[in-house]
Amino acid sequence: MAEGALAAQHLVELLAIVSGYGDEDTAIHAAVERAAETVEAEVCALLIGATVIDAVGLPEGSADYAELARVPRGRGRVELPGLGPCGAGWAQLGRADEGVLVLARAGDEFTVAEHNLIRGMAKVLGLTLRMLRRERLMRHLYDIQRLISRRAPLAEVLRATLAAAADVLGAVELFLVDPDDPGGALVTAGGPGPLAWRRRPMAGDPLVASVIDIDRVQERPGGRIAVPVHERGRTVGALAADPPAGHRLDRDNLLSFAEHVSLALTDARAASDMDAARHDALTGLPGRALFHERLRHCLAQRPAPGTVALLFVDLDRFKAVNDTLGHAAGDLLLAEISGRLQAAVRRGDVVGRLGGDEFAVVLSPAGEDLAAEVAARVIDELSRPVPVPGGLAVVGCSVGVALNGADGDDDLLARADMAMYEAKRCGGTRFVLAGAETLRLVEGAALVP
Repeated sequence: MAEGALAAQHLVELLAIVSGYGDEDTAIHAAVERAAETVEAEVCALLIGATVIDAVGLPEGSADYAELARVPRGRGRVELPGLGPCGAGWAQLGRADEGVLVLARAGDEFTVAEHNLIRGMAKVLGLTLRMLRRERLMRHLYDIQRLISRRAPLAEVLRATLAAAADVLGAVELFLVDPDDPGGALVTAGGPGPLAWRRRPMAGDPLVASVIDIDRVQERPGGRIAVPVHERGRTVGALAADPPAGHRLDRDNLLSFAEHVSLALTDARAASDMDAARHDALTGLPGRALFHERLRHCLAQRPAPGTVALLFVDLDRFKAVNDTLGHAAGDLLLAEISGRLQAAVRRGDVVGRLGGDEFAVVLSPAGEDLAAEVAARVIDELSRPVPVPGGLAVVGCSVGVALNGADGDDDLLARADMAMYEAKRCGGTRFVLAGAETLRLVEGAALVP
């Protein structure tokens, strides 16, 4: 086989070997071994500056590898302990910071053809490593986008983004303007484990402070880079990274991670605003639309009859409080009532304000006995006086209770509402249980047929 064809075959084989690995470390080691074998070299190493990334031919950690860093550019000779005078070959993978492939063999120097082959193998390794790094970056970004699209908690998205950035870039830090101190920042670093936020004066990192101030990428020559982070187009922080020793930091990759941080912050803010809009501004409880949504969710989770109970709660004598003590007193009363309702149920149950002085509670899982017990407790809690400006507000409540049936639950709220009006018609401060076809008046916790 002609010399040129043989060299091409060696390069194709090397590309097939190293591109078959999914991680850089394994690909580098396979390439170093294959390169040494191809040109019958005793020693082969990948170096970045004076740092040995991987090598074969000398004991692991051997200081003799330092001699390889002094191999002249191209080809020449080097003295290696244990091997004596060696022919040496040197070829760059791509950019200077991507590293060089250095080979040494006892005796003869490498021929021009062999040196050209070494250069080709270095280029193949550089190309493969760039491809692997690009694939790793894209996998990370895809995983982050999935977390954002399924509305994962913001802390989870930020942790994943910073861990990915650290894997691709090295040491990274996220700075967010401290909402309690405009001159300070909340800072966390990328890496494994949960986020650990700490406060730091913004002036402690002038590069980051400049980025946030002028909303522009800032860079120290050959070193640290900081890029802006936004929330709804407003600069709220910066993502900063320091390159590993001997490497050049990829600015575009850092910008990609900063964009995903910005997307996560903006999406979380939008979700928070949307959620807030669906909550009652006075009590903080879910409003009518959100309450219906959570009711549907509970019914879907527990479709068996009698496993979801809905309590419709309407205050008695609330209008009198507004008329005699004023609307400010009425608002304080409603806020207190919401707290008492939440205290009367379990952590996983749902309490909502439907409007005015009407509230509703979803108990899930539940049964008739539990529903009756909670309804009686709610009546007792809401009958206690509430201190408000101008005196004590004393109200009670009427409660209608309905449990889900076997034939759909579109009428669950309507049945509970009907039972509540029956309790109010009978004098209030009691609850009525809506059966399949009848209403049962209840005083205290005992069912009255």
